[in-house]
Amino acid sequence: MSVKAWWLLILLGIALVSPAASAAGTGPGLLVTPSHGPPGTPVTVTGTGLPPGALAELEWWTMEGNRVSGTGFIPVSWSLGTAAIGPAGDLTFSFVAPSDLGGSTPHNITVLVDGILVAEAPFVLDRVMSLTPNQGPEGTLMEFELEGGGWTQFDNIVALTYDNAFIGYACSFTNQGHISVWLQAVGAKGTHILGVYPALYSGPRDWDPSSNPEPYKHASLNPDDILTIYEPEFFTFEITESSRAGTSRLGGATDLREILTAGDALVIVPSPALVADDGTPRVAVGNGGKGIVGGEIPFALAGFPAGAQVTFRWDTRDAEMIAGGTYGDVNRGWIFTETYVELGVADVDAYGRASGVLPIPEDFGGGHILEALVDGASVANTTFLLVGRFTAALSADGAEVLLHGEGLGWEKYTAAYNVLYDGKAMGFITGMTTRGTADASVPVVGEAGLHSVEVFGGQSGYPFLNKHETSWPWERVYRFSFVIPETPSAPTDPSPASVPVLVTVPLILVAAVVGFAASRFRRRSGRPPESSR
Repeated sequence: MSVKAWWLLILLGIALVSPAASAAGTGPGLLVTPSHGPPGTPVTVTGTGLPPGALAELEWWTMEGNRVSGTGFIPVSWSLGTAAIGPAGDLTFSFVAPSDLGGSTPHNITVLVDGILVAEAPFVLDRVMSLTPNQGPEGTLMEFELEGGGWTQFDNIVALTYDNAFIGYACSFTNQGHISVWLQAVGAKGTHILGVYPALYSGPRDWDPSSNPEPYKHASLNPDDILTIYEPEFFTFEITESSRAGTSRLGGATDLREILTAGDALVIVPSPALVADDGTPRVAVGNGGKGIVGGEIPFALAGFPAGAQVTFRWDTRDAEMIAGGTYGDVNRGWIFTETYVELGVADVDAYGRASGVLPIPEDFGGGHILEALVDGASVANTTFLLVGRFTAALSADGAEVLLHGEGLGWEKYTAAYNVLYDGKAMGFITGMTTRGTADASVPVVGEAGLHSVEVFGGQSGYPFLNKHETSWPWERVYRFSFVIPETPSAPTDPSPASVPVLVTVPLILVAAVVGFAASRFRRRSGRPPESSR
């Protein structure tokens, strides 16, 4: 189940268990129309089955406080007004949705008679944003304003990017759902883009490398992997005069390519599986014991019972992000459930041997245990390293670079990958709830010429630039370039920029020699939609 579907079920559950369900005639009922909307929305409350002739007081429940002062926060009620209940127990009351905290948690609208709660129903306050002005000369101050921002650790902040460069975050809880940020318009004449991304405010922290990643307060480029109801939103600003040369625009990208010449690029050398035949059941794998999703695992068995059928089992896990705390507002992180998948079977010959290839499943990157089972019992095992891999393609109109990741890790230092646009950090990508698979789009923006998108392994939301020299040397860097032409034109080839990782032997040798020489030298010396708001 997707994160978005999970939240919808939560909201539906709240609505179903509220007294509004008593509209079927079993008791007091309350209907709020509409059930959601931004601040300023006219709202009508209709009640039935209430105490006839009584005076009802209506309240709006919310949270007040913050997460940083030490005083905490508590649920409080705001009075909406009073209304007389009719002789038949009916009530109609209208009000305007206030400027308040929004997010995934609905506000309860309650009806009290003589201080006693008799009915309640939820209203979800939608978020609304604006950027003003939307044009002017370089140096113009533009105000980004948001109302209806959330208060939980999943939705109380937004991360902002300018021309795909992360510039910081802003919090909505401290000002009761309101955010104002002033930014200076800089760059060449033409169109620039402000990105508003979901972000995690906080969550579990642990020194253990097997614990959750901690990309807090950074832009989530694929928010389906976290508990949020929000998607990235974009605003454009037109610089009318600039001292800089060139013209900035959105889209129009062509000639997307993958750059493979760096020493930290991925190269996997094909090699056969070699197994010792000493009478003990053994399993061995080739290709140096590593590969990417969709590739193959060469295997060899020896020492197995003659004529046996061997089943190969691969360990994995499933993950979901958990909300906890008194109000379900705390990020408990991604919780894992261990499980297994079967990769295939092999028939052992009369000499106790077998060989072949197994498919590499779509799964988390990192080490996996590959077991050889006979009659359900594990007879031998080995390890295999699944390497994370990113590919890229241009959208058909050249407005987005579409990133696709497979084999992303699940541990603290292997789960979050960071995207750089033209050498500037943009945000992070995870694949925790999808067994290491993730998709994200990068808006194309800038002046005519060459532009770059790079994907680095990260730590705590920051790119880890030399991860290939650390305890995670299999974490490689993926680099792509594209061109924004001088004259806008439709791209002619939207095909992915990818090449086979199992490259030819001469190319492997060249890559190895270049990488070795460089190492010695170093040691010596979605098209975004334009907002109409």
